[in-house]
Amino acid sequence: RGGRTLIADVDLRFEPGRVTVLLGPNGAGKSTVLKVASGVWPATKGVATLDGDNIRTMAPRALASRRSLVAQGASLNFPFTVAEVVMLGATVPGFGLESNPAIAVGALAAVGLTGFEARSYLELSGGERQRVHIARALCQLRAAHRDDGATQVLLLDEPTASLDPAHQTHVMALCRSLADSGLTVVLVLHDLNLAAAWA
Repeated sequence: RGGRTLIADVDLRFEPGRVTVLLGPNGAGKSTVLKVASGVWPATKGVATLDGDNIRTMAPRALASRRSLVAQGASLNFPFTVAEVVMLGATVPGFGLESNPAIAVGALAAVGLTGFEARSYLELSGGERQRVHIARALCQLRAAHRDDGATQVLLLDEPTASLDPAHQTHVMALCRSLADSGLTVVLVLHDLNLAAAWA
């Protein structure tokens, strides 16, 4: 990008049922790997595939039902309620996902934010906002209702960076539980202890 090679000679396979953590120093290319793996950025050479399909040529609806990404420092500057932010995962036009509020409520419960539905997103702490975005990603995947055995992938870039230790453990336990249910979970972390304990 911009004439610079950000990553090269990368050959990775992310497996369902596993929590995979990408570790490395700042600028090593961890976030770039997630962006290429999610289809946000195209690879100059090579290809990212999901169950053998090129992720860059998948229809938006098909891709939205199978992979969700929470980018590093995800943020919004609009006075949405927490429920509205979480429902963004399922209400994007063209995705064709089920916009069932119960899915959003369940996703918020999964990240420990039960009762936050009517609160303003702009009034939340940084850690609470981070968990709202994880709930949004969960809402997106759960709204797809996939029962055809197709792989679903959750990609999280530094999901614990702004969380206190208790909430870090909660998010990592959630990731482990999601992987145990069959999801492919990929995280970028800097915390070696979290990686060693959960990945």
